[in-house]
Amino acid sequence: MNYEIVTIEKRVVIGITKKINNIEKAVKDISDMWVMFNTKDIYSKISDKTQENVLGIYYDYEGDYTKPYKFMIGKEIKKQICGDKFTNTTIPAGKYAKFTAKGNVKKIVGEIWEAIWSMNLDRAYTYDFEEYHNMSDLNNTKVDIYIALKP
Repeated sequence: MNYEIVTIEKRVVIGITKKINNIEKAVKDISDMWVMFNTKDIYSKISDKTQENVLGIYYDYEGDYTKPYKFMIGKEIKKQICGDKFTNTTIPAGKYAKFTAKGNVKKIVGEIWEAIWSMNLDRAYTYDFEEYHNMSDLNNTKVDIYIALKP
């Protein structure tokens, strides 16, 4: 799978978060979070958005991708908000491998992650994230996946 190396600026994000374990029931937990994000209209409850794209963020890894980590679904905002009912985090600036695909969101995201897990990337296991463009058409969504690389 093709990717490009990019350097990004830090991104402040707010959303909903859950601790996930890939060995147990990650697909169900993440799917349930997406259902909650969409059915409870969390997107519209987030103010101070810098752009319209939704982010899926993997962070606070307890090792590699087979160990527990936190998963967040949220939106980029201008600055951290204190006392809010949502979780804040900051994706650090740095070097990332950027993968891009377009199509049925449920199919392409899984395919990209399968490819990433089989690659010999020099992963930092700090913050990895998905950026979803055009979520209104789930059969024709563009997804960028960013994998943090060691400096």
